Amino acid sequence: MIQLIEQQKFVLTPDFAIKLLILEQRRRSGRSIILSGDTGIGKTEMLSLYSLIINLNSNLIPNVLFKIRKLLISRILVDPNKKSLRATQFQKYFKLKNENQYEPNSIGSRNSIDITQDSLINTYREICESGHFVIAAYETVNYLKKLLNKYFLIKKSKLLERVVDSTLTQPIDIKFKSDQENIIVNNSEELIELVKETLNIKFENLFFSILMHQNVTATKIKKK
Repeated sequence: MIQLIEQQKFVLTPDFAIKLLILEQRRRSGRSIILSGDTGIGKTEMLSLYSLIINLNSNLIPNVLFKIRKLLISRILVDPNKKSLRATQFQKYFKLKNENQYEPNSIGSRNSIDITQDSLINTYREICESGHFVIAAYETVNYLKKLLNKYFLIKKSKLLERVVDSTLTQPIDIKFKSDQENIIVNNSEELIELVKETLNIKFENLFFSILMHQNVTATKIKKK
């Protein structure tokens, strides 16, 4: 849940946390609740976040931070075909489980890839600096295309729409199609920007807006 809140750029203050707990208590007990306040204080944003939290373990909301970490350790740092590291400097992120079988270091341990935006972005930077930009870009774009097609509630920016429309069939396409419009990333900085945008994706609202009759005000509802 904390990862989702970080991803959505919410600041979890004590007051905000209490309101989320009240919402959860009312939902579980089946009781109604009225949110009142001036325009712009965060009523809709709170409901948006709450709806994401309660659907976090469903097939609607992906844990993007976790999924990007999994992509890094399973297809970019490691060659899945050869089952070997793409560069010896990546060995610091893994421990040798069996012969030619690498297991990622535990989250939070030294030299681990943690499920935080900074950790993931820094790992991408290191991969690009080591000369593996092409494979990182290819694997990332193709993975994101599958992710965006699967989770339809993700709000797609113009950049993410281009990812959906991309037509990369092999890593070499990054080089030979770099001057064409359907290539999403032409260099390491553009790849980093794509990763940042992915880690900060927003979702469509999972709740319905309540439309009040024009002759009924919030004050009248409170009096009732």
